[in-house]
Amino acid sequence: VHLAGIPNGVRGGFFGRFWRGLCAAAVERSGQGSGAGAAVAGSASEVMPWSSAMRDVYIDELLRWVRGRTDDAEPEACGAEVAGAPAGAKVADVAQSCLEAAERLSFGLRKRGRLTEAATWGQRALTGRERWLGPLDQDTLSSHATMAEIAEADGRLEDAVISMGRSLEGRRVVYGARHRATLLSEVKLGIWLRALGRLGESEGHLVTAATFLSKDLGAEHTTALAAATQLATLRQQQNRLGRSPSGVWKNAGGG
Repeated sequence: VHLAGIPNGVRGGFFGRFWRGLCAAAVERSGQGSGAGAAVAGSASEVMPWSSAMRDVYIDELLRWVRGRTDDAEPEACGAEVAGAPAGAKVADVAQSCLEAAERLSFGLRKRGRLTEAATWGQRALTGRERWLGPLDQDTLSSHATMAEIAEADGRLEDAVISMGRSLEGRRVVYGARHRATLLSEVKLGIWLRALGRLGESEGHLVTAATFLSKDLGAEHTTALAAATQLATLRQQQNRLGRSPSGVWKNAGGG
């Protein structure tokens, strides 16, 4: 559970339930089974540092906070937050924090296997970011990647490829072709295209990523090695199918 950058309302709600959980545990250990002690134990949420319930509480508090700032009838998250902005405030500044919370909510729901809810809030965060931050804002590009990860987790690889392709295209423009975030998107897209049997497309992405990550980070860097491993897996699949590599590796590497 990461609380850095989380709105104070979410943080306060989370810690309030966490401390009630600690109090409940203390009451239970002390053996106070009646009166005020029982009331504390009975009303407290079992949110302990070692408990997976902490993550559920975190998601519950994010959901409560974001939903309270979102118009149900609108396709984007945080519309009510923007509508209630003080006069003269920049819409992007008002929306950004709320949309970040919506994005984290989507990520947390995906990690908990709640994929339908994750897709709903991920799409609403993306729509809001496109509207108020712009299609090439780095947060918007991250939302495309989030939607790709949700689609992949849900077994919708074609949709995952489309969303990651949009993120990659934007990152090439905003960051440049050799930025690490861009190259990691190349790797992810190459892996998914390989899984779909689109080996020629996969090769282009994996060769680009493996070549430049090796040049920029060093051949022994774990990220470069991971990309090279994915490319090697593709080569093995090509060999099994009797397909020859295209030679893109040599061309991309400059010799």
